[in-house]
Amino acid sequence: YSFKKEYSNDASKMREEAILHYRKSLNIYPDFFNVWFNLGKAYLTLNDLDNAYNCFLKVHEMDSTLSEATLNVALMVNSKEDIKTAEKYFERLIKISPYVLDGYNYLSYIYFNSGKFEESININKKAIQYNPSWKEPYINISQVYLHLKDTLQAQLYIQKASQLNGGK
Repeated sequence: YSFKKEYSNDASKMREEAILHYRKSLNIYPDFFNVWFNLGKAYLTLNDLDNAYNCFLKVHEMDSTLSEATLNVALMVNSKEDIKTAEKYFERLIKISPYVLDGYNYLSYIYFNSGKFEESININKKAIQYNPSWKEPYINISQVYLHLKDTLQAQLYIQKASQLNGGK
């Protein structure tokens, strides 16, 4: 127990020290892309979400094609319950990196919770095109159909999901 606690404290101290060095690097060269990204990851591991968000947003502004930064910004905006902005980032993520399956899943939930049931079904069908062996989109579609009281379609998609091994 004490070993894990000491290790955890040491790891936190190392991350805090790394943050100081990253900040020094950015004072010298403010457009250092990799440093902004690593700084965001360091803040994220310390659960400093506001600073992590600002770093990933900076990375996204510098290169809007980096899917990991876009995903992190989308997740953080979504956690702040800024659903409209999160929706835009998840849509952008799918455009720049259609094989990042989490983007489809989160976007499906946003559409469903916003009452955009057809969009939720369609985004899940698009996810199935990229990975037909991934269960989650089939389950999501079945939940939409259940909500719409179309039990026949819901059952069809649950059966498809049950025939798969996961696929993600």
